Amino acid sequence: SLAAVSPTDIGAAASSPTSSRELPTSATTSQPRPPIDPQCPLRLERLGAVFMAQPDFVDDRGCQNQGAIAIESFGSGVSLADRVVLACPVAEATALWLRNVVQTESLETFGTRLVSLSNVGGYSCRMRAGGRISEHGFANAIDIGTFHFKDGRRVHVKSGWHPNGTAMGDLTSDWFESINAGACDYFQIVLNPNSDAAHADHFHFDLGPWKSCD
Repeated sequence: SLAAVSPTDIGAAASSPTSSRELPTSATTSQPRPPIDPQCPLRLERLGAVFMAQPDFVDDRGCQNQGAIAIESFGSGVSLADRVVLACPVAEATALWLRNVVQTESLETFGTRLVSLSNVGGYSCRMRAGGRISEHGFANAIDIGTFHFKDGRRVHVKSGWHPNGTAMGDLTSDWFESINAGACDYFQIVLNPNSDAAHADHFHFDLGPWKSCD
C-alpha cells in the first residue's frame, strides 16, 4: 500500500525539471497550464490523505504531469478502489468537497458515511475538439462514477442521478443534486449527466481556466 509522502519528498518532486523536451509551440501559446502550488502537499497531508509523489514529465503531444501525486485516500474516511494520478490542487479540492459536502449530505440524507469511491479517473492524455488538450491531460481533472457507503450500499451516477427505485430510494437523486451543487464551490468545471451524453455515468470536476457549473 502507499504511504503518505513526506513534505520534503513531494516538494522536491514538484520543483524538479519536467523534461528536456519542449512543448509544441501551438500548445504552449494557446493553452494555459495549471500552476504548481508547492504548499499543496502539506495541506493535503493535513487532511489525512494518503498519496505518493509522481515523476514529472511532458510528452510529445503536450500532455504533462507536473507536481502530480498518486492518491489512495482523500482523508475523512474516504479511500479509492484504485490509486489515481491527479494534480495536487485537484486532489485537495476533492478532499475538501468530500469532507465538507459529501460526508455531511450523506449523514443527513442516508444516515451513513461515505467510505470509498470507484470508477474514478484522473490523468489521461486526451484531446478535445479543436486540438486542445483535456484537463485530464494535465492531471487537472477527476471523474467519479460510484460512491460506496459504510453500511454496504452504493450508488452509481448513471443509475442514481434521477429517481428510479434504487437501493436508497428517490432520495438518491436529491443527494446527487446537493453534492453536485456543493462541488461548484470547489471546482472550476462541474459536469454531470445533465451536461451531455459523454457524462451520463460520472461526474467530471476540474480546475481549468474556465468556470462552468452544470
